[in-house]
Amino acid sequence: MTQNKIRLIDLFRFYKALPHQMASIGELEEAINKANPHIFGRDQMWFKTWSQAGKQEQDDLQPALDLIKK
Repeated sequence: MTQNKIRLIDLFRFYKALPHQMASIGELEEAINKANPHIFGRDQMWFKTWSQAGKQEQDDLQPALDLIKK
C-alpha cells in the first residue's frame, strides 16, 4: 500500500487558524520534537534561511516606508 505524503507547503497554503488545524499543528510539533528535540532551534539552518527572507523583505519595503512617512 502506497502512503500519500503531506508536504509542509500544503499545510501553510491551506492554514486558516481553524481550531482543528491549530490542534493538528500542536500534534505535529510534538511528534517532530520527539524525533529530534533540537529541530526547532534558532541555530538550525532552516531557521536561518527562514528568518533571512524577512530581513530581505524589510529592506525591499524601505523606499515605500520612506515615501509614506513624507
